[in-house]
Order: sequence, then structure tokens, then C-alpha cells
Amino acid sequence: VLTHHVRNPEHGVGWLNLGLALRRLAAWDRELSRTQRLERAISCFDRCLALSAGERAVNVRAWAGKALAFMQLGDFVDAVRSSAAALDLDRSDPNLWLLHSGCVGRAGDEDQALRLVNDAYEHTSQLADRTLCGMSSMNINADTPTHSQIPTGRLAMGTCRPNLSRRLSLSPSRCL
Repeated sequence: VLTHHVRNPEHGVGWLNLGLALRRLAAWDRELSRTQRLERAISCFDRCLALSAGERAVNVRAWAGKALAFMQLGDFVDAVRSSAAALDLDRSDPNLWLLHSGCVGRAGDEDQALRLVNDAYEHTSQLADRTLCGMSSMNINADTPTHSQIPTGRLAMGTCRPNLSRRLSLSPSRCL
């Protein structure tokens, strides 16, 4: 997997995987090696973004990887920019809201970081409500569970991210 970028240098996911691996390895490096490895990881993420312009899921991971690498380097301004880019691509992922909030907090704006956490809760709660409420208009047949058969915290038969359902305690009664 980590040599995929060598065999196929025009495939963005290979560069993404290399950047993620370099970022993780940097945690155990000495200071000089860590900085060099993180800068190389950021270059890999940039290459991935250039090659995968139309692949939203890949771009989200590349931007999040860049944000984490910048955090490791102590470059909180670029970490905020990168985490914001990831969040702009997928506002339904609570992990991206938390990443962005953490970057903003480390950059020194703790009040904004707390507001982002509140915004994340509101945004993901509304998304979950729309998903659950959308089920009420579905044609129910013998194979489709009704609202009362869906356990609290499980969203619309897998149409939402598992991360969201683990973080929110949802009840179908919120749709009424």
C-alpha cells in the first residue's frame, strides 16, 4: 500500500496513504526528522488533492491529514485553514467538526472553538432529524422496520455515518 504512489504516481489515494503513514511515523521521530517527515506528508497531501480534485471523500481525508500534520508542526493557522477545508467538504461528520474546533482552540480562539462544538451538535442533530423524519414518508413493507422497531441511536437503516449515530442519542419521537 505504501508503494502504490511509486507504481501509479497519478493515483491520488496512493499519495494520501503515504501522507497518512508519514504523519503517523513522525510521532516517533527526533525533532529534525519529525519536521522533515511532516513536511513530506504535507507535500503528499497536496499531491493527492491535485490528483483527486473530483473525489470528495479522498479530499476530505487529505485536508484532515494536512490539518493534523500542521498541528504536529505547531502551525495552527494552516491547521485551521486545512480543517476548515475538510469541514466544508463534509459537514455531516462530527469528527471533522471536532478536528476544526480543536485546531481553532489550539490557534488561541477558545470561545470560537466552543461555538464550533455547539454548531456541530446543532448541525448533526438537524441532519439526524431529517434522516429519521424522512423515513416516515417511506413505503413500509414487511421487510422494512417501523420507527418503533429502530433502536434509539441507529439512523435510517445505515444511510448516515456510524460516527454520527454513536455520538447522538436519537429518538424517532423527535420527528413529531
